[in-house]
Amino acid sequence: MNASFAPSAPRVLITEVQERAGLAAVRALAVAGFVVGGAASSAPAQGHWSRYCRERYTMPDPRSSVEGYGAALEHIVGRGFDVVMPTTDASLFAASEQRERLRDLTRLGLPSKATVRLALDKVALLRIAAESDLPPP
Repeated sequence: MNASFAPSAPRVLITEVQERAGLAAVRALAVAGFVVGGAASSAPAQGHWSRYCRERYTMPDPRSSVEGYGAALEHIVGRGFDVVMPTTDASLFAASEQRERLRDLTRLGLPSKATVRLALDKVALLRIAAESDLPPP
């Protein structure tokens, strides 16, 4: 893999880079030409070790405090990130719930809070799938 970083390349903050999905996002977006920052709520964070991660941040665990996570995300995003990409259900939920803090700072690209809540409700998804004659995976 080879990543080139243009000075004007969009800056993306990937959350929960201690998880495999976060690490994969760091690598893929950097190779695509984005400048990538990685935020982790536990250490060691494998995404922080990646040569493609240009900036490294530590945040509260989104499962412990949605408000604390939102405050930390607001602080980090205020450093000029164009997009935030949550990579776990917990970080997606927390970012969605705290979206008002981030609205003027970055893009989240999320549907409504109600839609995010419903999408993360596994029991509701199974019920809706059954009502729509969609078999579970």
